[in-house]
Amino acid sequence: MKRLLLLTAIYLSVLCCAMGQQQLHVGKYFGQNTGIADRPSTTEIIVSGTEVKKYGLKYYHSLTFEATATEIDDVSRLVEKDLATATGKQLRRLGGRIVVAFCQVGTKNGIHQYLLFKNAQPQKQDGAKLTIIYMEGPASAEKLRKHLRF
Repeated sequence: MKRLLLLTAIYLSVLCCAMGQQQLHVGKYFGQNTGIADRPSTTEIIVSGTEVKKYGLKYYHSLTFEATATEIDDVSRLVEKDLATATGKQLRRLGGRIVVAFCQVGTKNGIHQYLLFKNAQPQKQDGAKLTIIYMEGPASAEKLRKHLRF
């Protein structure tokens, strides 16, 4: 019985974190309906619990994939929308296009929500490697920047 309660608590905490990222405009790319996760070139990492606690996080979800020209434009547009309401923004642009963005997109009950976006090949029109990372936890933006070396 205790094991069932523990598993239920873990499931609910991960579900709540996942719902936080879905409220982002770019959150649709973390969903299963995009088909991106099924591509052979995609790397998706989801971590919660003790593995990310040492970084001051409760939840970490990253998605790295080779994007089509349409996806590059779409993700960039959605990141711009999320940045419009974010705090503590740090951006790097090249030719008007976002290369790297880090920001705090919300706070609920002392848990901060962060978004990190990186376009590794901003000049590429098709096949550029994009990384989108959503993180939640009590860690400050400064602490995360230190760990991420950003």
